[in-house]
Formats: sequence, structure tokens, C-alpha cells
Amino acid sequence: MAQCRIGLDTGGTFTDLVLWDEAAGLRLVKVPSTPHRPDDAIVEAYQRLDRDGRDLTFFGHGTTVGLNALIERKGARVGLITTKGFRDVLEIARFNRPDMYNLFYLKPRPLVRRDMRLEVDERVRADGSVARALDPEEFCSAVKTLLDLGAESLAVSFLNAYANPVHEEFAAGLLRREFPGVVFALSTGHAGEWREYERTSTAVLNAYLAPRLRDYVGRLSSRLESAGVLCDLLVMRCDGGLYGARAAVDNPVSMLFSGPAAAVLGAARLGEEAGRRNLITVDIGGTSCDVSLVAGGDIPFVPLKHVDGYPVQQQVVDVHSIGAGGGTIAWVDSAGMLKVGPASAGADPGPACYGHGGTRPTVTDAYLLLGWIDPDRFLGGEFRLYPDLAAQVFEPLASGLGLDLYQAAHGVIRILEAAMAAAVRVVSVDRGHDPRDFSLMAFGGAGPLHAAALARELGAREAIVPQHPAHLAALGILLADVRRTYAQTLVRPWNREALTEVRGLIRRMSREARRALRSQGFSGPSVRLAASIEMRYAGQEHTLQVGVPSSLGEESLDRVARRFRRLHLRQYSFALEDEPCEVVAVRLDASGLVERPTLGRSDEALGDDGSPPAPRTERKVCFVPEDGFRTCSAYDRASLLAGARVQGPAIIEEPASNTVLPPGFTAVVGPGGHLFISTDKNRR
Repeated sequence: MAQCRIGLDTGGTFTDLVLWDEAAGLRLVKVPSTPHRPDDAIVEAYQRLDRDGRDLTFFGHGTTVGLNALIERKGARVGLITTKGFRDVLEIARFNRPDMYNLFYLKPRPLVRRDMRLEVDERVRADGSVARALDPEEFCSAVKTLLDLGAESLAVSFLNAYANPVHEEFAAGLLRREFPGVVFALSTGHAGEWREYERTSTAVLNAYLAPRLRDYVGRLSSRLESAGVLCDLLVMRCDGGLYGARAAVDNPVSMLFSGPAAAVLGAARLGEEAGRRNLITVDIGGTSCDVSLVAGGDIPFVPLKHVDGYPVQQQVVDVHSIGAGGGTIAWVDSAGMLKVGPASAGADPGPACYGHGGTRPTVTDAYLLLGWIDPDRFLGGEFRLYPDLAAQVFEPLASGLGLDLYQAAHGVIRILEAAMAAAVRVVSVDRGHDPRDFSLMAFGGAGPLHAAALARELGAREAIVPQHPAHLAALGILLADVRRTYAQTLVRPWNREALTEVRGLIRRMSREARRALRSQGFSGPSVRLAASIEMRYAGQEHTLQVGVPSSLGEESLDRVARRFRRLHLRQYSFALEDEPCEVVAVRLDASGLVERPTLGRSDEALGDDGSPPAPRTERKVCFVPEDGFRTCSAYDRASLLAGARVQGPAIIEEPASNTVLPPGFTAVVGPGGHLFISTDKNRR
């Protein structure tokens, strides 16, 4: 039977669906998101396909429901049960500040009120031995008290449970037996790692989001089944893998960054196909700009991520996000300075030019005023834009700044691009990578509009706009594997004894991973395991993740230490050859490899001259205010075959995005239909 797969990503502004039919190829759908009921937009996107869902073999979904619930503080009322003396760990948190020079910084308010944080007199030592056993009557009494106080879900986090989870597992058994139906989360449920604050925070976040996510996934699954979708719903995880939806709701934090993770995964896969293994990825949608760096084809991961100020102890694709997208609002501060973001008009009401009641100037309004997008061809002509409404909201902004309409619009674009360039430097220059060694891949609905300018600003080798850039997150979901991650804290000096312990942990994790993947239909060559350890110099706080072979022989002792020092040199610009190092944690990433569809476009190259077809039309476009509006050719991207060359100034249009090609830039259509953009200075 021919494969028929759907990847669907819900963003803050639009919901994107990609259908890949082995016989008929790709179909793309984009509809406005419905933030208050995200499943409405999903069902609408699916119904636009107008097809029988019984032949679907795959339905993968990336969602922002959990992230939105956290940001809007619309999660459950949580009760926390912890070890005696540790109820205030959420309040104390950490003393380090994300912005050390911000004198007005306040720690995020705990998601659990103090009266909803109760203690029980149990204790596990740091070595895993039990000092005081958990009293079941005391624990059940605490549960009853919290439920009487109105707790809708519970988090259980005991001191040193990462070293021995026996008390948390006993507590889970009590909850299932004595309080059936109560939603709860354990701090050791998904990571056996130390750091009491981070582990407790993750358990609380899981409990906070679980009821909302269970309702959402259950409702969505039922509606899709009613619409004829018979295959299981899979959810994209923040580590770039897929998980069964009903299992994923037990670990809601794993879904917090599913969309950005899918986009990086898709970019890395397409970059590899195009022979570009060093990529800076820039995903610009309606609400945010998400940047990441792929070095040598390796997707970057971090073991800890902060979400709205709260730490999440979860393996996450390393993405740096800022509030900068098509819906980002421009405003003037009290000092009369033009600011852009981070607030967004979102999907409702959206930018003023949508005609849905937006009253504040946004980046999309600026695009329209400058001629970068055609008001009659937005979303393939399905969605008309109104330049007069854009001008109406920009007039007060421009007059307050003493600028004309187009100077103000261009100023908004320049400020936005400066913020995006700064975000890229966070994941590149600040971490020891030179942007000149990388290609910049821009995608999302707004990414191609800034691709050339950002590549020039950063000195990147080239800019790449992939096929279907506005749907790359959904395409990434189609390319994702089923994934499981395992971690265990193990603090030891890096010596032969530690090597033996690490080897034993990797073997145990590997057996567990193979068993879990076998239950989902993966075995033999379709299973891939990748082990790593977190290392640091003795006395350091922060660690680096070092890849290791699954079979660690004695010769690996020095080899792993040398690899750590090389990473330390690149990251921090120094290495201490004679200083002892230590292992802090062991990790295993397990993947069940799915059969990936071929997404690239297949077409014949043009002649050697690479002449493009005639432009679809010509229109007036403003690139810089000093030059005013100039006549610019607009091309239909679908008409550009491999080998076609387009010289700027030009606009390359497609249904859900436009690529802006300023004067001095050239775009060449490469194999697969991707656009490769360069200037006369760096053209190869």
C-alpha cells in the first residue's frame, strides 16, 4: 500500500499541514490558528484536503498548547509533596540571574502556592541508601489535605530521588491505589538527574500542564477519528523525535518546543541533501524568531531549558527564541525611541492589514507598505490584505517619530533585523562558531523576506531558502524518527572505575531503549543508539556533552578526555591539559528510524546561461528609503526550474512566503528547488 503521511504544526499565528502521498506528491495547507481552541484550526486544515483518511499511515503533530498554557498561566492548580525541610525549594530557586545588570529582575513566582506545598518525613541519602522510610499514612494524609484545598493535580519530588527513586515509586503506587483518577507527576518519572530545584520545577510543570494537555489530546484524537483518521496520532517532542500522543501527555514538558524542534530537524535534513552540513537556521513566523546552529550535520541539544523563567530538565533541541515575527508590534517608548516587539498581534486580531480589527502597527504592515508582499496574492490569494489599513496604523507612529510612512516602515524592519542578527550571534559567535563558516537557512512565513539581509549582516557564506519554507516545521515532522531519551546522574572522577560504571549504565539504558522501541515496532537496523556523557573539569559548575561509543574500551579513557578538552577549547577558548576532569551524567538517545519521504523537487536543469522565465509582473518596491521606490520584477517561484538565476532587485513569490532579493544579490535555483542566495562578493 502506498504511504500517505501528514505532518501538522500549530503556530501562534498559522497552522500548517503537509500531506505527502507516495503516489501524488505533496499538498500544503495553511489556515489561521485558533488559539482558544487549537483543534478547530487542525480539523479545518485537514478537512480542506477533502479526502478519505483511512489510507493515512502517519499523522504527526507539533503543538504550542502547553507553551501557551504556561505563558498565559492557564494550567492546573498544583499541590506539591516533598521531603521535610524542602517545601521552599521553588521559592528559593537559584541566585544567578539571566540578566546580571538588571536591578529590577524578579524571580518567577512559583506555580504552587506555599500552602499547597506539603512535607513528609522521609529521606534518601545522596548515595541512594534510605535514611528514613516513607510513611504511607503520612503521605496519604498530605494528599487528602491538598485535594481538600482544591488541588487539580499533584507533583511528588523527594530529596535525592534521582539516586534511588524507591520512595517516589512507592508514592505513585499509593496514589494509583488510594486515589484513582488523580493526575500526578514524579520528579524521577522522566529523568534520573540531580539538582533539586530543576527536578522539582520539571515535576511541577508536568503536573501543571497535564490536565490541559490530556483534554486537548483526547479531544483532538476524537475529532480526527470522527473525520476518518484511523492511524495513531503522534506528537513531536522538543528533542526532535516523535512519541505516541497518549503517552506524551504523561510528560507534557516534552512538547513545549515541538514546533521549533521540528523546524531545525527539517532544515538539517534538507541541508544534508543539499550538501550543506554547516547551517545557521532562522525560523521567522508570525510571533517569534527561532534560531539554531547545526554544525557538521549534528542537531544541537541542551539538557536544560528555561521556559518563561522556569527550568525544564529535559533534553531539548537547542533553539534561541526572541519575540520577532510578522505579527510583532512596533511602538514608541517613553523616551521617544522606536521599539519592535516582543508583543505580537498573533492570529486574533492579527496585523491591521488583515482587516480583522488590529489597531497597532506590525511588521507585516511594514512589509505591505514597502511592497515586499502583494496584497492580492497573500496565501495564494485566499487572504486579501489592505494597504490602506496598514497606512492608517503607521501614520501616528511615523508622525510621532518625525518620519514619513516609508521611513518608519523601513526603520521597523531594520530594528527587527538587528534583533535577529543579535539572536544568531548568541548561538554562533558566543559559542565559538564563526558565521562565515556557515550557510544561513531562512524559513517560516517571514524568514525568506530577511534571508539576504541577515546573511549580509552576519557575513554568512550564503543564504538558503528551502522549498516550501513556510511549512518547514510540518515537513520536519514528516522526517522525524520515533525517539526515546535516557539520563542518569553519575558524579565521578574520570578514571577506570568511572569508565566501568558508565559502560554498565549505557548497557542498561540500551536494553531498556531496545525494549521500548520494540514495543513500537522497531528492531534490528531500524534502531539507532547514541550515547554521551556530560563532563567538566573538577570544581567547575557547567558541563559539556561529549559523544562516546556504546562499547567503551580501556582505550576510550584518554580519547574521551581529549575530546572533552577540544570541546572546551572551542566553547571557552581555553583547555587545561593537566587538570583532572570528571563525569557528571550519562545519556542515551534512542531512535526508531522511520522511512522518510523524498521531499525535494525533481526537475530538469535549464541551459548553461541559467536564464529565468519572464517575471510574472513588475511592481514598485522600496528596499532603502534613500532610493525610494523602484521598479522590481516579481517571479513565481514554481516557474523557476533548477539552474534558473534571478538577479536582484527582485521578489520571488510563492503562496505562503516571499523571498526578497535586494540589489546586488543573486538567487540560483539548486537541485531540489532550493534557492541559494549570494552577493557579488561571496558568489561561488
